[in-house]
Amino acid sequence: MPYTPYLDCAMPYHLDGTVVKQIDATVGVVKTFTPTEMLEANDEDYIAIDLAGYNFANGWIIFFFPELVDITQIFAISSFVYGAQAYDVPCSIEWSPDSTNGLDGTWNDATMPNGYNSNSVQLDAWRTGFKAMTGVTGAIALRVRFYGHPAYEAWRKLHILHLYGHKHAGETPNDILFLDALNGDAEFAIPLDFGDIPSGTSIHKQIKLKNVSLTLTANNITVTVLDPADPPPQTGDTIRINFTDADPWNTTETVVILAPGAKSAIIYVKCEAHAPPTALGPDRAPIKVQVGAWT
Repeated sequence: MPYTPYLDCAMPYHLDGTVVKQIDATVGVVKTFTPTEMLEANDEDYIAIDLAGYNFANGWIIFFFPELVDITQIFAISSFVYGAQAYDVPCSIEWSPDSTNGLDGTWNDATMPNGYNSNSVQLDAWRTGFKAMTGVTGAIALRVRFYGHPAYEAWRKLHILHLYGHKHAGETPNDILFLDALNGDAEFAIPLDFGDIPSGTSIHKQIKLKNVSLTLTANNITVTVLDPADPPPQTGDTIRINFTDADPWNTTETVVILAPGAKSAIIYVKCEAHAPPTALGPDRAPIKVQVGAWT
């Protein structure tokens, strides 16, 4: 099926050192998200995370990023339960280039030219309903406020919160980039999307790594596919990688060394759609790069 085009890659805030807190302007921090909760908010299954009860008119969910970032899209759904469950979407988003605690510093409104996403919790809503934001350039913190009612805040939950963006220009100069080997080794600005694949078939694509450091060599680079399998009872891997376009396909490969400015050999990426009766669903499988040492 056709999906809304991405403007950017999904931000792996559960992996990159980002800290997420729930803050009330009158009492301060009321909740710090655990790594498990951050992963849950950043996956695709809408499983609820309990939030601390407080008046949302005075509070936010706040992201503190490890480096300055530009953010271009969001998808988020919260809910409260009082007799019957109701779903909410963000009602305001603000960003700061300099805040240290979520309350100090300069805060600016994000512009949402097409409004916020709907409160749908259909399986593929996270791919069809996310919305663009503009003006968030060089943010060190982002805070999101949901609609709320004081009588319901004890039952407040967060179901999903996806951010799309990239690091701000000039941040982390010693880094590894993904290149599209089927597109002239262009840097990936949007996700590697395999599109619709018939059940029981697979499709292969090609990527490379590039060390963009001007001075440092990257050693023992581990390339890992995260969350590569469909939900139970599915047992096979959906996304796998290899240095050759053939078996055996793996979830981890190692690049021994990349000199400054060097590119790796082609890494093949296989996406497999399993045969019926296995259910298909729009999942994502991030590919993570970790450098053993910079020298």
